[in-house]
Amino acid sequence: MKTGLSPAPGGGADRAPRPLARGRGVPVERDTPAEEFAASLKRGFGEPGPLLIACAVPALA
Repeated sequence: MKTGLSPAPGGGADRAPRPLARGRGVPVERDTPAEEFAASLKRGFGEPGPLLIACAVPALA
C-alpha cells in the first residue's frame, strides 16, 4: 500500500517536514508511544494555531 511517504536514507522516516514547519514558526513534536501521541494531540487541540506531530508507526506484517 502506498502511503505518500518516502523512506529517508538510512531507513528512517522522512524528516523534511519538521525543519520546514519550524522554519515557519509551527511547533513540532515527535512521538513514538501512543501515550505521547495522545498527550500531543490534546495539547494541539488546546492551542490556537497549528501543531505538527511526527509519529513513528510500526509496519504491519
